[in-house]
Amino acid sequence: MFDYHMHSKYSCDGREEITTLCLQSIRRGLTEIAITDHYELFLDHTREDVLDFENLYKDILQARELYEDKVRIKFGLELGQAHFNLPLATQVLSKYPFDFIIGSVHNLDDNSDMAFVDYSATPISVLFDNYLDALINMVQQADFDVVGHITYPIRYAFASKGVYPNWTPFKPKLEYLYKELIKRDKGIEINCSGFFQALKRPMPDLELLTFYKECGGKILTLGCDSHVKRHVGSTVSQGLEVIKAAGFCELASYSDRVPSLVKF
Repeated sequence: MFDYHMHSKYSCDGREEITTLCLQSIRRGLTEIAITDHYELFLDHTREDVLDFENLYKDILQARELYEDKVRIKFGLELGQAHFNLPLATQVLSKYPFDFIIGSVHNLDDNSDMAFVDYSATPISVLFDNYLDALINMVQQADFDVVGHITYPIRYAFASKGVYPNWTPFKPKLEYLYKELIKRDKGIEINCSGFFQALKRPMPDLELLTFYKECGGKILTLGCDSHVKRHVGSTVSQGLEVIKAAGFCELASYSDRVPSLVKF
């Protein structure tokens, strides 16, 4: 039972102590977790994100000592738009001993987080196509281990309009994205937050996860993308069912940025 995506008080949108996340993980029966706080990069290089890496890492080390016999704790990061500022991304990743990096795209530019787009005014087909272009740019340029929530805009588009897309027009671009990942020995995340949101399914869903396997993909992580205690590990069992339905029987575990595949 792994949960490889959770946010603490060190994220701009998190609130929980590291110890709170660990204790909740233990209560939920998780055996391995990754703390993956946000670090967002910007095209305007004078605009700096804030993340207290020093105290975050200190808290993780303390939690490892406290709970070493109960849960394995990985030092992770959700790195947003690394291709916007590759020198800064490289600097951060070389400075701290990370176990695991989620490469995400939240913004198409500095002021357009997909969470805050007016989906009633712009066709999702256009937005998602542009989003896939941004993901491909990130995958080709940045340093990361798995791509996070590859259908991220759909979370908000569905909540806004209640319409789920037909993936067929996007399959060529998704196939290109998947094959770029496979070529680089990178993977994708199954983000289970959709189960406790309006979406009621993971990101990506079963169809796109099956397509990833058909393209030759092997590396998967599973995470609930929790920002509050109650969501930690809450939907990993549902995510596992989707993973099994797609024909996978292994999840990736990371140490020092090196994956090993673990059967479940």
